[in-house]
Amino acid sequence: GAGVLRELMARAAATATVSYDPNCRPMLMGSPPEVLAGVHELLAVADVVKVSSEDLAWLHPGATPEAVLEDWLGRGPTVVAVTLGGDGVIGGTPAGIRSRRPGVPVTVVDTVGAGDTFSAALLAGLHRRDLLGAAARPVLRALDEDTLDTLLDEAAAAAAITCSRRGADPPTAAEVLALRS
Repeated sequence: GAGVLRELMARAAATATVSYDPNCRPMLMGSPPEVLAGVHELLAVADVVKVSSEDLAWLHPGATPEAVLEDWLGRGPTVVAVTLGGDGVIGGTPAGIRSRRPGVPVTVVDTVGAGDTFSAALLAGLHRRDLLGAAARPVLRALDEDTLDTLLDEAAAAAAITCSRRGADPPTAAEVLALRS
């Protein structure tokens, strides 16, 4: 199904924002080099990419998240975010904006759904700022540092709230705003 997914994403890019999370499952996928080739194909059509440091450790053994961020930004995405668990997130744009945001301290109950919550909150933040859709792509490419920081902070807060609960139970927008206040 990976080839079909890549084709669908490439077609969708003409009219929509393409968000991508490699979400690696080593026991279900091929070898890291085989999987990485497909990841690179999808990076060429993706606008927004989120990847966890755990996935990077499997895909790029020995590479730092910062090095992969630089490499992936050169492959086509407009925004790349690398989640670092409790250590926060790094992100950037091809225009040279780089950001390192701290983790949000919570008592971790369950990490299931944290990555998906991060991605959803990042996309929700882009939506609130009218930065989704093919027509908004030029404005998204001009994202400034303050906006990137705020987007990453909101997404990290949402993921932290999810980690503070049992099961994949993402927060409401009001809960995220309350935590950030």
